[in-house]
Amino acid sequence: MARPPRSRRRRRIREAGLGYLLVLPAMLVFGVFIFYPFLRNFYLAFYRTPPFPGMPKRYVGLDQFGDVLTSSDFTNSLKVTVLFVLYTVPAGIVLGLALAVLAHQRLRGIAVYRLVFSSTVATSVAVASVIFFTLMNPQIGLVNYYLGREGASGSSRTPGGRSWPSRWSRSGRTSGCRSSS
Repeated sequence: MARPPRSRRRRRIREAGLGYLLVLPAMLVFGVFIFYPFLRNFYLAFYRTPPFPGMPKRYVGLDQFGDVLTSSDFTNSLKVTVLFVLYTVPAGIVLGLALAVLAHQRLRGIAVYRLVFSSTVATSVAVASVIFFTLMNPQIGLVNYYLGREGASGSSRTPGGRSWPSRWSRSGRTSGCRSSS
């Protein structure tokens, strides 16, 4: 026998209330640590704030936005960020896919490859960055040493040099790794 519509409606309201109650702690955390600081920064962007507390701030409107958007530091930073994204995202996807396809092959010694391949999941990005920055260090890095011997340069201060740790650390995360059994 079907329930009357009124009973269904009350049940839906009760379930929705429970859903909102369960989401409430997450929304409070987001509100305090994400939304409030974002809105506060947006508000403060319209004022020139002195470096010392207690001094009056001055309303400048959109002038600060114009200063930032026309700044050579900002445009250079934007260019470096776009280049970094163009280097790391496609390369990480292609490299991860190629390594995953290789990991699924039935070859001799594939268990060792799978172990090395899956190590990127267990290695934090910070540790991977330290390893690669050391390897690509212009003064003591092995990669730059060998590149220098071959007549090429590979400084870790270039956008391409900085993107290698990011590419390597994501290569194992872009696809799954089948077990070696």
